[in-house]
Amino acid sequence: MPFSVANLKRLLHLDCCMEELTLPTFYDDFAEYVLLPFSANTKALEYSIDSDTIDPNDFESLNIAPKDLSLKIYVGGDDDRDNWDDLVVSFLNRVTELGHFEKLNIGIISWHQFVSEKVEAVTNALVGAIKANSRLVHLDLSNCYWSFDWSTQVQHIFEAAAWHPGLRTLAVEK
Repeated sequence: MPFSVANLKRLLHLDCCMEELTLPTFYDDFAEYVLLPFSANTKALEYSIDSDTIDPNDFESLNIAPKDLSLKIYVGGDDDRDNWDDLVVSFLNRVTELGHFEKLNIGIISWHQFVSEKVEAVTNALVGAIKANSRLVHLDLSNCYWSFDWSTQVQHIFEAAAWHPGLRTLAVEK
């Protein structure tokens, strides 16, 4: 990271609205600022988080300002006995509550396979987020790498997308 912690805080607290902000995953000295980018005054945020640096409860009242959000969520997966779905569901529930998103690009990334019960819980939260964001025009799920198998749940996602009044783009990994 070419910034010091002080300069990062200045950047994320700017009063002017940035068109787009792209940031790396925060670790080490920056880990305590992992939530700060979500409230940055920007139209679009491209960011990634690691499940080791954030608690699912952190999303409950989090201000997520950008209307265009591209978020990769790195999780441990079922082989690590990680409750990875709690973090993803909590994030999607917050997206549902806020309801102001126009573009969402969500990547769930792990080196482990996921079990169907947890995929179903994430899918239900995703469907809720699709329905609650009436201005959503673009949904990209193509960054969910090989370990995340939507195939058992894809029908639910397609149905929510088909009935959405504004959704024009749905991207998924083949």
